[in-house]
Amino acid sequence: MDIKFRGELEYGSTQSYQVGVKSQNQNQRAVRFAYTFRTGLEERGQFYNQRNVFHTIGLFFDF
Repeated sequence: MDIKFRGELEYGSTQSYQVGVKSQNQNQRAVRFAYTFRTGLEERGQFYNQRNVFHTIGLFFDF
C-alpha cells in the first residue's frame, strides 16, 4: 500500500494497492506475480489536475 497526499492540490491523494504471489529461493532471490490497483491524481506535472484509475498485472524479479 502506498498513499501520497499532494498539498498543491488541496491535499488530494494518490493510492496504490498491490496483492500477489511470491516464490523465494534459499539465496533470498524471488519472483513475484502481482495485481496493482492505482487511483488518484496524475503524478506527471502537466496533467497534475487529472484523476486516473489503473489496473495492472506484472511479473517482478527481486535480487
